Amino acid sequence: MKKTNPLVSDDSVLSILEISFAYQKSKILLTACELDIFSVLGNEEKTSKEIAYEIDVDERAIDRLMNALCALNLLVKRTNFFSNTKGTFRFLVKGQPEFIGNMMHKSNLWGTWGTLTEVIKKGSPMTYCGVGDKSEEWVQSYIESLHWRASLQAPDIVEMLKLSNVKKLLDLGGASGIYAMEFVNANPNIYAYVFDEPKIIDYTKKQLERTGYADKIGTISGEMLKDDYGSGYDLVFISHMLSEFSIWDNIDILKKVRSSMNKGGQVVIQDYLLGDDRISPERSIIYSLNMLVNTLGGDTYTETDIWIMLREAGFSKIDRINTDFDSDLMIGYI
Repeated sequence: MKKTNPLVSDDSVLSILEISFAYQKSKILLTACELDIFSVLGNEEKTSKEIAYEIDVDERAIDRLMNALCALNLLVKRTNFFSNTKGTFRFLVKGQPEFIGNMMHKSNLWGTWGTLTEVIKKGSPMTYCGVGDKSEEWVQSYIESLHWRASLQAPDIVEMLKLSNVKKLLDLGGASGIYAMEFVNANPNIYAYVFDEPKIIDYTKKQLERTGYADKIGTISGEMLKDDYGSGYDLVFISHMLSEFSIWDNIDILKKVRSSMNKGGQVVIQDYLLGDDRISPERSIIYSLNMLVNTLGGDTYTETDIWIMLREAGFSKIDRINTDFDSDLMIGYI
């Protein structure tokens, strides 16, 4: 009997091969973003020769890249002319309201993810430097990456929370300040503060000035594990920040948070949560490896992990709110 060819009969082989080559598709997209091809096209049709001239690259090479982008349904080709799809025009063209950003932060992660095998052997990043030692370009791309997703999620997340008794609020690790802005929009009686690393706060201040929130939102510059967060807060919001630290560091952070809050206050933690089996959901699992290659002790945590951190920090009542996004909310009360 003729043996069945697994490339025809076994879907698992194709799935394995698809995963093994997935990095190639990622690099095609990231390279296109680095070269700003989508913005150069805008709402026009252009040949690869025109694109090569505008961005000063090799014509033969850029034609091959743009054909690949068509194969991935990221561009459309008509005879020899290329144009954006509805999706790439909406999200990848500079100046559009929902522009994702230049994807440079994701490109920056390429190098650290390339060391995953060595990191698994060693148990810690091959090289590490904190935000304070990063370049201005890295910091800006990092904040832009956080800002885009937060700007889409913030209105829905804030709407889920009880804000009627909140007058003073802290957005801990608030980066661009987009959540602080949304809290102020939802309740004009709130005065908010954003706490973050000095290099990030410099960017935050510019954002607040540019968007007209400088008189409604203050800033506090400092290091998470070392510096004081202020006092008198009715709500402390922490979005995708605890995953950058170990459980023990997070307990210390949450103890500082509790001491900064008024009686009856609440801390709201938004993050990717693992299932108790620690193999789902997929987004949280992959993010745990991102923390492995990029932080000294960070991880993604289960609901139980967060519950223990909050209890150890002195929060008595703890709730969970599921969202429509990849991340969920854990709320601790005092």
